[in-house]
Amino acid sequence: MGAANYFKNDADTAVNESDEAFKARVDNAPVPSSRCCIDARAYTQYSCACNSELMNAAASRGTNSNAVRVVGRATRFSICTSSSNGGAIQGGC
Repeated sequence: MGAANYFKNDADTAVNESDEAFKARVDNAPVPSSRCCIDARAYTQYSCACNSELMNAAASRGTNSNAVRVVGRATRFSICTSSSNGGAIQGGC
Protein backbone atom coordinates (compact mmCIF):
# COMPACT_ATOMS: atom_id res chain seq x y z
CA MET A 1 0.00 0.00 0.00
CA GLY A 2 1.41 3.39 -0.99
CA ALA A 3 1.66 6.42 1.25
CA ALA A 4 -1.29 8.18 -0.43
CA ASN A 5 -3.59 5.20 0.19
CA TYR A 6 -2.36 5.01 3.80
CA PHE A 7 -3.88 8.46 4.38
CA LYS A 8 -6.84 8.15 2.03
CA ASN A 9 -8.26 5.17 3.88
CA ASP A 10 -8.66 7.14 7.13
CA ALA A 11 -8.82 10.69 5.79
CA ASP A 12 -11.84 11.83 7.79
CA THR A 13 -9.98 11.17 11.03
CA ALA A 14 -6.51 12.18 9.85
CA VAL A 15 -7.50 15.58 8.47
CA ASN A 16 -8.75 16.71 11.89
CA GLU A 17 -5.92 15.38 14.07
CA SER A 18 -3.68 17.71 16.03
CA ASP A 19 -0.31 18.42 14.42
CA GLU A 20 1.38 16.16 16.99
CA ALA A 21 -0.96 13.21 16.35
CA PHE A 22 -0.77 13.73 12.60
CA LYS A 23 3.04 13.88 12.67
CA ALA A 24 3.03 10.52 14.49
CA ARG A 25 0.75 9.13 11.77
CA VAL A 26 3.13 10.41 9.07
CA ASP A 27 6.12 8.92 10.88
CA ASN A 28 4.43 5.49 10.76
CA ALA A 29 3.40 5.75 7.11
CA PRO A 30 5.28 4.13 4.24
CA VAL A 31 8.23 6.30 3.22
CA PRO A 32 7.49 8.08 -0.07
CA SER A 33 9.87 7.64 -2.97
CA SER A 34 11.78 10.58 -4.42
CA ARG A 35 9.39 10.59 -7.41
CA CYS A 36 6.42 10.63 -5.05
CA CYS A 37 7.93 13.59 -3.20
CA ILE A 38 8.37 15.52 -6.45
CA ASP A 39 4.70 14.99 -7.30
CA ALA A 40 3.46 15.57 -3.75
CA ARG A 41 5.46 18.79 -3.40
CA ALA A 42 4.02 20.17 -6.65
CA TYR A 43 0.52 19.08 -5.61
CA THR A 44 0.89 20.83 -2.24
CA GLN A 45 2.81 23.91 -3.34
CA TYR A 46 0.38 24.75 -6.13
CA SER A 47 -2.69 24.44 -3.88
CA CYS A 48 -4.14 21.31 -5.44
CA ALA A 49 -5.25 20.14 -1.99
CA CYS A 50 -7.78 22.98 -1.81
CA ASN A 51 -8.76 23.27 -5.47
CA SER A 52 -12.55 22.92 -5.79
CA GLU A 53 -12.34 21.54 -9.34
CA LEU A 54 -9.94 18.82 -8.20
CA MET A 55 -12.17 17.99 -5.25
CA ASN A 56 -15.20 17.72 -7.54
CA ALA A 57 -13.28 15.47 -9.93
CA ALA A 58 -12.11 13.31 -7.01
CA ALA A 59 -15.66 13.06 -5.67
CA SER A 60 -16.89 11.86 -9.06
CA ARG A 61 -14.37 9.02 -8.71
CA GLY A 62 -15.45 8.13 -5.17
CA THR A 63 -12.72 10.01 -3.28
CA ASN A 64 -13.93 12.41 -0.60
CA SER A 65 -12.55 15.92 -0.16
CA ASN A 66 -10.76 15.04 3.09
CA ALA A 67 -8.72 12.45 1.19
CA VAL A 68 -7.62 15.22 -1.18
CA ARG A 69 -6.77 17.57 1.70
CA VAL A 70 -4.91 15.02 3.79
CA VAL A 71 -2.32 14.29 1.09
CA GLY A 72 -1.24 17.94 1.12
CA ARG A 73 -1.07 17.95 4.91
CA ALA A 74 0.91 14.71 4.99
CA THR A 75 3.40 16.10 2.48
CA ARG A 76 4.17 19.02 4.79
CA PHE A 77 5.01 16.61 7.65
CA SER A 78 6.93 14.05 5.56
CA ILE A 79 10.48 13.55 4.35
CA CYS A 80 9.35 15.38 1.22
CA THR A 81 10.25 18.61 3.03
CA SER A 82 13.78 17.49 3.96
CA SER A 83 16.68 19.41 2.47
CA SER A 84 17.44 16.50 0.12
CA ASN A 85 13.90 16.80 -1.30
CA GLY A 86 13.80 20.58 -1.67
CA GLY A 87 13.20 21.81 1.87
CA ALA A 88 10.15 23.57 3.23
CA ILE A 89 7.19 24.01 0.94
CA GLN A 90 6.24 27.58 0.08
CA GLY A 91 2.67 28.43 -0.80
CA GLY A 92 -0.22 26.02 -0.85
CA CYS A 93 -3.30 26.16 1.26
